[in-house]
Amino acid sequence: MSENPNFFKRHAAVVKALVVSVIILLLLVPANMIRFLIYEREGRQQEAIMEVSDKWSNSQTISGPILSIPYESIERTSNVEGKISEYKTMHFLHILPEELELNGTIDPEMKKRGMYEVALYTSSFDIQGKFVLPSFEEQGIDKNLVKWDLAKLTIGISDLRGISERLSINAANEEFLLEPGSACQQILSSGVYTPIDVNDETKEIDFTFPLELKGSQYVFFHPVGKETLVNLNSNWPDPKFTGAFLPTHDTSESGFTANWKVLNLNRNYPQYWKDNQYNLRGSEFGVELLIPVDSYQKTERTIKYALLILALTFMVFYFLEILYKENVHPIQYLLIGFAICLFYALLLSFSEHIGFRNSYVLSSIMTIGLVVVYARYVLRNKRNALLLGSILIFVYAFIYFILQLQDFALLVGTLGLFFILAIVMYITRNVDWQLPAKNA
Repeated sequence: MSENPNFFKRHAAVVKALVVSVIILLLLVPANMIRFLIYEREGRQQEAIMEVSDKWSNSQTISGPILSIPYESIERTSNVEGKISEYKTMHFLHILPEELELNGTIDPEMKKRGMYEVALYTSSFDIQGKFVLPSFEEQGIDKNLVKWDLAKLTIGISDLRGISERLSINAANEEFLLEPGSACQQILSSGVYTPIDVNDETKEIDFTFPLELKGSQYVFFHPVGKETLVNLNSNWPDPKFTGAFLPTHDTSESGFTANWKVLNLNRNYPQYWKDNQYNLRGSEFGVELLIPVDSYQKTERTIKYALLILALTFMVFYFLEILYKENVHPIQYLLIGFAICLFYALLLSFSEHIGFRNSYVLSSIMTIGLVVVYARYVLRNKRNALLLGSILIFVYAFIYFILQLQDFALLVGTLGLFFILAIVMYITRNVDWQLPAKNA
């Protein structure tokens, strides 16, 4: 029993290191609580975006046009007595355009809901193309059973609230008014349609129509043409091209132009099929009006380095304590840790109003200033407090530098940690860990 006090006195430095390590682990709890707060604020941002978009119009996906021609097939069944009976069932042959070209302009505008910004847009498209009808016999369809008078043409529009003017389409030199609803629910759940005049003599149908459409955040297209050309231009300076196909594009501060060319060979469905044999899912492409300053994402990335900042700060205190025979109480470590954790709360709250970069600088100055002033009295040495402040400035600047990187963030961060470890090992190379700390 009498050896225990001597043991702790002999190994006071190691025991203190263990206590400091436990404090660091405990401080990860409030750091994670702040991370949950980030998720909550991000959720509120999404709610604000949804609320504004619902009143304006949601993101738009434009599909088609698609020509759907119904036909009957004769089915035969036999009963237990071997008597054969016949009945007719209705089917659809869906035909995609042989050529499809969309030329469009997107005019964006920003709307605010509280402190949150939402990217909305009005768009204007000139759409033209051509249908080439296949041989019904080659599709195994009896031309006498085709319901030519029930043929319909459907244009897929994901949110019809974005339509602000009456729509019409010129097909085969005739003008047709479009009505709400999809005539091919097997493929398009939302859109506009019109009956169209076709018969067994029809070989080709040229079409052209304008489309004025409101939407929010992004606009997508389905490459339903055997050759689909999409040409977009906008004054939005930060587009994000996404989806199954990427365009050739030119982006500058004044806006962007983008051009897609997609062939039927690039997608996983043919030019025509029966009923629900195929669907368009997975082939959409388009552009998102990206709001580049995503403070929540950057703050969440920053908090991933909480363990690093806590460990480095406590390590500096610990080595100053060992090297200069000072004694820092665990409660003082805890208070300093709380100050570092509060940095992330400050960063989150400021970034919602003044942007991430300004918030990072302001939060860093406040946190480092608080820790340095407190360290001046804890360490009772102005020089050591300034040394701690210099190290913290370097650490916060290094983390901000890593945050700006994308492809090289892991490499630079790992190299930085390697050099920091090498410096620590060099400074402590002559420390006798068996010696007790002052007043231990």
